[in-house]
Amino acid sequence: MDEEQKNDLLEEFDLKDLPKDVQAAILQAMTETLLKKISISILEKLSEEEREEFEKVREMEDAVKTESFLREKIEDYDALVEGVSNEFKHEMKEHIDELKKELRQ
Repeated sequence: MDEEQKNDLLEEFDLKDLPKDVQAAILQAMTETLLKKISISILEKLSEEEREEFEKVREMEDAVKTESFLREKIEDYDALVEGVSNEFKHEMKEHIDELKKELRQ
């Protein structure tokens, strides 16, 4: 995630007023969670045989080959990633809004 994307997220979730170290920790946790959610969604789309093949491709640690494999095997790969990302952002926004309400009380 580049600096512009980080700033966009901090702005979107109204977290810019937090200390930089807290911002970094929140962004790291959000990124890790989002990647896990995307991975789960990807694995659900793959057959058992494709999952085994995917693991072999991932072990190569070649991001280009991994993405190429996923685009080949998952017809709606971009839509899947975008959908999971949007759902995650919505969930995070709700959680953050709830936390802010609790802090104000």
